[in-house]
Amino acid sequence: MDFHLLLFLLGRMMLLMGAALCIPFAVSLYQAEPATLSLSFALPAIIAGLIGAALSLPHRERKPRLGVREGALFMMLSWCLLGFIGMLPYALSGHLGWLNAAFESIADFTTTGASTIRETLPPALSLWRSLTQWIGGLNAMVLLMTVIPQVNGGFGLGFALEHSVSLSPMLSRMRRTGFSIALLYTGITLFFIVLYRLCGLDAFDAINWAMVTISTSGSYETSRSLSTGSYSLEFASLLCMLVACGNFFLYWCALQRRSWRVLWDNSECRVLLGLLGLLGLLSALQLWRLDLYSLPDSLRAAFFHVVSFASTTGFETTEVDAWPEFNKYVLFLLSITGGCIGSPTGGFKLLRMMILCKAAFSAIEQTLHPRMVPHITIDGTTVSYSVVSNILSFFYLYLMIFFLFVLLISLSGNGILESMGIAAACLSGVSSTATLYGSTASFSALPSLTKIFCCVLMILGKMEIFAFLLVVQSGVRGLRERW
Repeated sequence: MDFHLLLFLLGRMMLLMGAALCIPFAVSLYQAEPATLSLSFALPAIIAGLIGAALSLPHRERKPRLGVREGALFMMLSWCLLGFIGMLPYALSGHLGWLNAAFESIADFTTTGASTIRETLPPALSLWRSLTQWIGGLNAMVLLMTVIPQVNGGFGLGFALEHSVSLSPMLSRMRRTGFSIALLYTGITLFFIVLYRLCGLDAFDAINWAMVTISTSGSYETSRSLSTGSYSLEFASLLCMLVACGNFFLYWCALQRRSWRVLWDNSECRVLLGLLGLLGLLSALQLWRLDLYSLPDSLRAAFFHVVSFASTTGFETTEVDAWPEFNKYVLFLLSITGGCIGSPTGGFKLLRMMILCKAAFSAIEQTLHPRMVPHITIDGTTVSYSVVSNILSFFYLYLMIFFLFVLLISLSGNGILESMGIAAACLSGVSSTATLYGSTASFSALPSLTKIFCCVLMILGKMEIFAFLLVVQSGVRGLRERW
């Protein structure tokens, strides 16, 4: 394994983190906040800068291509390093203990939105929390188009991203495509900020709300929450969440072609809209049938939360844990599925579900007609057997990891449904899933060991599981060769 390019990329990421820490540091100085809070940003910025310089300078671009094992290790180390740097402001400022700070940081960078915070944070620390979520969403997108296809074969990414961007582990192409997606990601964020400002939010709240929406994290407390009944803010949030769970690479392709028909021609986008419409309508009818809301309010609440959980954002306008079991089950399944494959959302991803369904129907037809040659297509492109096999393997591993951590979380005394909610929240990246079955929304009451399990599960959810197994396999192989 060649570590030169790996360390170089990790170093560059740390340098960017050091630069990002300067933003809340400047805000703390502008707000005349206590010196201890300003130092809690300055010291991590220096640490990140030193780590970045130590890793990147001695290991310049000696290798132009990132290998499979290097890519898997880079994914694991990147999330761990981000979590380490991100927790320092919380711990050094005294607002959180070290374990809770680590949990908060990992939850933010993995865009899970789970939180152990019980108090109102100072503006600078609140901005850092939103900024880490925004960076986490961007990092997931960059990994999605550079490292993940190299590690796990894409799992159908080629069907979603065809003719849009170049998926390549070559360093030169990683830079170009990374810059392109970062530009698009920032542009959509600015659009969200303008939209939220028009809805009446002040500039600071609009910036924070936009960052947690685009990253599909959804963890930010504002003075004007969605529960206040602001129709404009609620509609704007729904629209932004719908954009966030779409395929960003198709957005880029549409901008290049100057035609939004690219989105409608994509089968995953059509299935997403149809699924959200159908489940939103069924959920609304159930709420109206049980006389929980009027018909207009049922439609409003149902569609908002269906989009919220499908995008893994987790915004809530009401206490969904009091909803009927049918509605909670719909939201639970949507959080597990997630949005489009080219989005910062968590979950299994809709395109993979589509391929699995087509593979199942193809197997049934082949049973009825043994001489038939199986043929699965997505948007006119044939899905190879290797892609289907990889998705089946990923689905099995996804379920295995889920139920394993349900077992581990239940060791702390949680009920089975509560443990499933917590595990689903961490693995799929939507913290509100935990509240569906009675879990605490802040996660602060969980035992220390359970918090560690949750941290591991959140990182696994962002690593796409295969990358973690490759790292473990490489480590075991290295130990065997050494001993």
